Amino acid sequence: MNLLQAGIVDGIVFILTLVLGLAYVMRTSLGKERLFLSLYVLTTYSSYNLMVKPVHDYNLVVPRTFIFHYELFGPLNSVDIIFIFLFFYLLYTYVVKYGFSFPNSGICRAINLIFLRDFFLVLLSLLAFFLFQNFFDYLNISSFKDELRFCRGILYFSVLYLLFCFILRDGSLDFLGFFKRFVVLDVINLVSGYVGTRIYYEYIWERYFLKVSIIDQDDVYTFVVFYFVWTISFLVNFYKTKLPSKYVAVTFAVFVLAFFNFYKTLYMFGVVFFLILLFLRFYYKRRNFVQVCVFVFAVMLMVNSVLYFASSKSIHTRLAQVVDYFDFVVERSPFLVLTGIGHGGYFIAKTPTDDAGEIKKVDLDENEDVKKSLQIPVLTLLKQVGVFGFFVFVLFTFFIFIKILNSIPCYNNFTFALLFSPTIFASLGIMLSTPSPVHIIVFFKMFLLFILYVEHRVFSGEKVASMSLVN
Repeated sequence: MNLLQAGIVDGIVFILTLVLGLAYVMRTSLGKERLFLSLYVLTTYSSYNLMVKPVHDYNLVVPRTFIFHYELFGPLNSVDIIFIFLFFYLLYTYVVKYGFSFPNSGICRAINLIFLRDFFLVLLSLLAFFLFQNFFDYLNISSFKDELRFCRGILYFSVLYLLFCFILRDGSLDFLGFFKRFVVLDVINLVSGYVGTRIYYEYIWERYFLKVSIIDQDDVYTFVVFYFVWTISFLVNFYKTKLPSKYVAVTFAVFVLAFFNFYKTLYMFGVVFFLILLFLRFYYKRRNFVQVCVFVFAVMLMVNSVLYFASSKSIHTRLAQVVDYFDFVVERSPFLVLTGIGHGGYFIAKTPTDDAGEIKKVDLDENEDVKKSLQIPVLTLLKQVGVFGFFVFVLFTFFIFIKILNSIPCYNNFTFALLFSPTIFASLGIMLSTPSPVHIIVFFKMFLLFILYVEHRVFSGEKVASMSLVN
């Protein structure tokens, strides 16, 4: 079928999936939990980066991308309007009910620190952009609209933080019920995406030698991360878990699906998580011969994978971006190395590339030499906020890690799996600087599950250290 026909058929599948997910939420939840889950369905089922090449290359609006890419009022899309309304509604109702008293657990203090860090860096990015645009953008290639587009994260984070506080204050949720609802919703989402990749089969993105089977790239880097690292924790723990076996089966299925989509960053997350868990087991001397063999095999596999992917086209392209960026800013002023050029500041790349995943076709047709970002986690901060902002980020992140680690009253593989993805999100970039709320809502989802899991262990009589969840 042609692209239009595929879009119509997939649109029907997507709408049915959205209705199914929202119907499940309405049937199984109440109050602010229902609102949180509804936003989760709306944002994670929709796609900001759809892995359908023509749609991705030309920013086409299809049902799966509608809420993110169709602008209703000026630069505002459907998600922006929903979140603006919710911000004023939730702020008013929260202040009326609780005043200005917010939860004060270790996790909540870590979240507050993340917000302060990122809010400062967003302001720094705005300042860097204006300096670049007014004094150093001789070719007039900067975009104020793109700079503002990445400020949406402040709105998204504020709304979801208020919902997070409401849910903690309510105190009526149980861990297993909340966890089950997310598992069901994620399975519906992934099945819908898999069907979508079959519908768009002729146009779907290829990674290495296979077509992708997860239609939304953001899914891989958000909620799929948890299932991926949790499966790895089974290997370390030799498949011992107190959770029902049906959740284990779903987790393995998601792991296999994600593994054969060949996302290098996801592999890196898995290896890092695996080595952390094995290090802890060695540190506490809970090891045996089989685990030593597994550890050696894992290290060999990691080294082999790193050598393979380090020679890939995409890695060379990303490293060339960094070199081209520094050549560009140093030529204009060494001062820009310190400040960066913001999100909306573009740079000229002199290194030719044939990596189809580096730049969208619509941008390539406009000017193939202009690049919008450094596509390397953490190092992209050097463009956004410069060396100064980079060191501010590193310093704040160190204290955030300490806050999170001090908030873990029970050390086991599952708690580390719950905390891994939100910690990774907070340590790889500016969370408030995002054009979509998907990373942020998964960030709060995982912290909610962690807090509820700790409460579940406490109330079930397991021996854990004391922790004040909500003061």
